[in-house]
Amino acid sequence: LSRMLASTASLRLTARRACAQASCSSLRSLSSSCLGWVLSQGRHAASSKLAFSRSYPASFELLGQGIRNLSSPGKVSFTIIDPLEAPEGKKIEANIGDSILDIAQKNDLSLEGACEGTLACSTCHCILPSDLFQEIDQPTEEELDLLDITVGLTETSRLGCQVKVDERFEGKTIKLPNEFHNFQ
Repeated sequence: LSRMLASTASLRLTARRACAQASCSSLRSLSSSCLGWVLSQGRHAASSKLAFSRSYPASFELLGQGIRNLSSPGKVSFTIIDPLEAPEGKKIEANIGDSILDIAQKNDLSLEGACEGTLACSTCHCILPSDLFQEIDQPTEEELDLLDITVGLTETSRLGCQVKVDERFEGKTIKLPNEFHNFQ
């Protein structure tokens, strides 16, 4: 038990040092998340360095080596053009796995989402670039039914509540329509 606690303390110290050495905000965020992982795992982290290395495969080691130009894991940057709030486009940094609806609302853009993402309205209608539209999962029948009643429908229209952001969104531009109607 004492060896296990010593290993936990060692991992915590290593994570804290990496966090303290981080000079840029994205690196600090990454090292903080490593520290959070160590603290949340407690004794289990000490008993299984393999589990730790699987959770943070290379990033923790890179931190220890002092690499400074590492971007935060699980983030992607893209632009949303909102005719009401950001007609010139707003650069967004978002977590991978978040929906476009959630991201737009967190960034004070005018994507309503009247049904709160339950696939019961079309007020989170957005327009994707054609290459991105082709790459991501295609809409379900339920989504297509709601898109049929959407104002300003295009060939690459999707409901923002149904589109989860991933690495393919990096550098892309998503447009919000000029108007919408709530037919709920």
